[in-house]
Amino acid sequence: MAEHAIPIADGGSIPAPSLQYPDLYLEFCTRTDPRYQSIRKRHYVVNRGTQGQQAHFLIWYNKKIVGIMAAGSAVYTTAARDDFFGITKERRHQLLPGIVDNLLFRLERHEPNLATRCLALWRRTVEMLWLDLYSVRVFGFETFIDDVREGGGVRDGALYRADNWFFQGVSSGNTKHHGREGLTGGLIGTPHVRRIVPKKLIFTRWVDAIQFPIEVDYHSSWRSITPQEKAQAKRLATKRKTYIGMNFFLAGRRVKIF
Repeated sequence: MAEHAIPIADGGSIPAPSLQYPDLYLEFCTRTDPRYQSIRKRHYVVNRGTQGQQAHFLIWYNKKIVGIMAAGSAVYTTAARDDFFGITKERRHQLLPGIVDNLLFRLERHEPNLATRCLALWRRTVEMLWLDLYSVRVFGFETFIDDVREGGGVRDGALYRADNWFFQGVSSGNTKHHGREGLTGGLIGTPHVRRIVPKKLIFTRWVDAIQFPIEVDYHSSWRSITPQEKAQAKRLATKRKTYIGMNFFLAGRRVKIF
């Protein structure tokens, strides 16, 4: 950050101490940000876009961008995740909004504990953002990891285990979608179609101090079909713009913004 001058009695000034950035912080950005996209293209997961609730971040470490992270709506159904959080067919629509998917995490700087620090910061930042953007209190997290080899190693979710996530098994290897890639839940006239996908390791985690699901009356707006959906989508887009460029870091266990 730029230095400021402190006035002194004789009319001169002395340099003020430089304000220090934290060594690790997340910058809220759009998914089309060129900086974000340049790293996204190097991720092993195919980019099929993002729908629904979402937030995208650049990871800054020691004044350099070293990775990206993304949060999004929970997948519609997967047995292991549902069992962990106590989601039933009758309560699915009331509970799913309170679960956030760690959609994407690419870190291109490798130091001991750095990935786990990023994940802890991401969790607490997302809790705050979801409450403000969507009026939803987050109670849990999920992530799905492709079990494929990269650089001679095998992804086994070690960094999630280090952040106290629970391994729930391996996904079935197929998913439902309709018409447009990435959309879930089914629409009239656009029935579900099953698609074979790589099997993935499933990890879940409760929010700190919360060990129970929280029902919420949330109505999505990503389709923007009805006047109500269009109005809500416009409100969300306007509010999201106010976050672009904001930076989030941890001070103790609390998220701070600059």
